[in-house]
Parts: sequence; C-alpha cells; structure tokens
Amino acid sequence: MPESTSTYARQPAGAPRALAGFGLGGRWCVRLSALLLIGGGVSGVSAQPLDEALRLVMRVDAQVTARADELRAIEEQPRWSSDLSLSLSRGESEFGASDSSRAMLSVTIPLVGAGREREQAAARHALAAEEAGVREAFLSAVQELRVTALEVEAAAERRALYHDRLEYYREAVEAGIATPETLWREAEQLQEAEHRYRQAVARLDGRREEVARRFGGNQWKQLQDWLVAIAS
Repeated sequence: MPESTSTYARQPAGAPRALAGFGLGGRWCVRLSALLLIGGGVSGVSAQPLDEALRLVMRVDAQVTARADELRAIEEQPRWSSDLSLSLSRGESEFGASDSSRAMLSVTIPLVGAGREREQAAARHALAAEEAGVREAFLSAVQELRVTALEVEAAAERRALYHDRLEYYREAVEAGIATPETLWREAEQLQEAEHRYRQAVARLDGRREEVARRFGGNQWKQLQDWLVAIAS
C-alpha cells in the first residue's frame, strides 16, 4: 500500500487545516527548497568573464602601468659589451726602422654591469608586487559582489514566497474558510518583502558601479558589464 503524505505538512505556517485541499502547498515546498538552496553557499563564477575583467583592471591600473613603464625603460637602455684588443707595431727612430717592436693592449669596460641586473630584478619585483596587490583587492571586491547578488536572489525568492502565500489565503477567504483580516497581514508581509528586494537590488547595482569605477578607470563601463556577468 503506498505511503500517504499529510497535506497539512505542506501548508503555510498558521494556515487553517481545512485548506488542505487547495493544492498550493506544493508551490510552497518548491519556494522553500529554492530558498534553502540559495542559503547553502556561494555559487561559482564563470572563469572567462572574471579573466577578462582581471585583464582590463591590470591594463588600466595607474600604479601597475607606472611599474611596467619603469621596467621597460630599464630594459631598453643600451647594452655595452666588454672589448679586448691587442696591437703590435715596429719601433722607429730618426735613423730609420729598428728591430724593436711595441705591443699595445686596449680594454673597453662596460659602463653598466651587475648594477643594472639588480635594477631590473628590483623593477620586476615591484611590478609583480603591485599586480598582486591590485588582483587581491579586485577579487575581494568581486567576492563581496557575489554575496550581495545572493542576497538579491534570496530576497526575490522570499518575495515570491509571500506572493504565493497571499494567493493561498485569498482562495481561502473566497471559500469562506479564512477571515478577510488575514489578507491584510499577508499583504503587508508581501509589501515588506517587495521593499527588501528593491533595497537589495539597489545595493547590488550601486556596489557594482562603485567597484567598476574604482578599478576600471576610463573603461569602467566595460568593467561594469563584466561584473554583471560575474555577479548577478
């Protein structure tokens, strides 16, 4: 014999037991399950939009650009090499050529050497450190955006949940099972859920623009588009 499931377990909290036959409890289970899944953790981010955003940030960051220019200037300095030459000439006097010979050794020493290598190494280190700092700051901001986006999603699910609840009680009132006063309480809860949802959306939009302007320079609108793909 199939196991029976009580329909009362699927009713909204505080719903009258006589409403078991309305069939709206299934939608409540779906809404509640989705809400619990949203709260279960932070979802992953597609690698491609994040990679593109990181490349843009590194390209426009003023400090990273300055460090890269410093390294390039050092690397483009002329490279002088050592040179060794030996010349041999016969000695001469006022009486003519003699049997004596004279040797000359010429050595050219480079103007830059180990000092330049140390300068290049220091410039590379400074550039890598600047890039790492910018990358860490940007990824931290992206993580905050992802959390805010989840808050928006959770607020949207709560709004839908209260909408279904209001419809549930509306049918109950029409059937004469619930009192009309119940609808006022449910309508207020739905209105509050709608307000919280709009607040969450505005907070996400504002934070996304703030991050885009901070890290995107004159290309902040392009970065903002990538952030929409990363956290929305």
